[in-house]
Amino acid sequence: MNTAVQKRGLLSGAFADSRWDSRIKSANTTGREMWLGYVLGVWGMMMTSSIVNSYYNQYLTDVLGFDSSKGLWIATFMVLFPVLSKVIDAVTNLAMAKIIDSTTCRQGKVRPWLIISSPFVLITVILLFWMPFTEPAHQAIWICIAFNLYYSVAYTMWNMSKELLPAVSTRNVNQRKNLSMAAQIVGSAGTGAVSIFFPSILAAVCRMVHGDNAKGYFLSMSVLAAVAVCTTFIQYFYTRERVTEERRSQVGLGNAGEKHIEVNKEAPMLTQFKACLTSKTWIVFIVMILIFYVCNNLRNISLIYYSGWVVNGNAYGRAAAIQAKFQAIALSPMGPGILVMLPLVKKVGRTKAIWTTSILTAVGP
Repeated sequence: MNTAVQKRGLLSGAFADSRWDSRIKSANTTGREMWLGYVLGVWGMMMTSSIVNSYYNQYLTDVLGFDSSKGLWIATFMVLFPVLSKVIDAVTNLAMAKIIDSTTCRQGKVRPWLIISSPFVLITVILLFWMPFTEPAHQAIWICIAFNLYYSVAYTMWNMSKELLPAVSTRNVNQRKNLSMAAQIVGSAGTGAVSIFFPSILAAVCRMVHGDNAKGYFLSMSVLAAVAVCTTFIQYFYTRERVTEERRSQVGLGNAGEKHIEVNKEAPMLTQFKACLTSKTWIVFIVMILIFYVCNNLRNISLIYYSGWVVNGNAYGRAAAIQAKFQAIALSPMGPGILVMLPLVKKVGRTKAIWTTSILTAVGP
């Protein structure tokens, strides 16, 4: 086996104190680990992300008044800036994957970045819902910077770590599948809960600040971001990287803070990407994911405006209850769907379940 000696990796001397050690000591994953580390632990960040996905566009247009009435160019900006931001996000995802792979922290390759991302998420969410400018051009610049600092840097740091964590938690395929499924269910359920409860919560906060909707958004999102930081600490302390520990013991590494760390030499990222492009299954899977996320984002944003303009409710006014009830009805199939997924995967297998639900996702809209 080809190996290379790396004298010092990223975070090699960080989190060295035993107080940062995982509270999970078992050789196999447990219910405690799944419920605290992969359900409650991921809930805060995914809830915050769901709100930003669903409501940030409405916050800009309906609260700040950032629309074409301030300039025809704003309509073009509102279309292009999310697309360009996604391109930036794709690049930072690749960069974050490389950073995680180069990490040799005592606490693992993935878990340290959960903690590191927390303050950045809190700060960037506050920046998203704080507008210090009144000039439209300056507002546009601020929106671009704040949005990309959140999605392309802070949230990417956390989300990439969350997505990679099940793979390094255990070699047991069934245990890994359950951990990954638990986190995905939290994401789906979180979106539904946000759509149902957030309008009423936000309306109550806006009333507390005497109808100042901008301040209501700012306070609500600041509190939710702080809660997300707290749940991320739970996620960090109640997860464990067993595979990372195993790999280190295989190459004779007892402590990631040692001066010499022997690691496997991996192919360059470009070579790995070219290898992926040779797989038809990988290409089809990526296309299905793209279709899913495009349709999902369109649904989330359009549902907010439909509730506000057609059903005559909004996310911060007196009729917030109308929006909450409408979205509870619209999203009610998600509950039974989540309950069906686990037994379905167990019965037909993950591959068939993915293909079936992907086709339904593509033809459903």
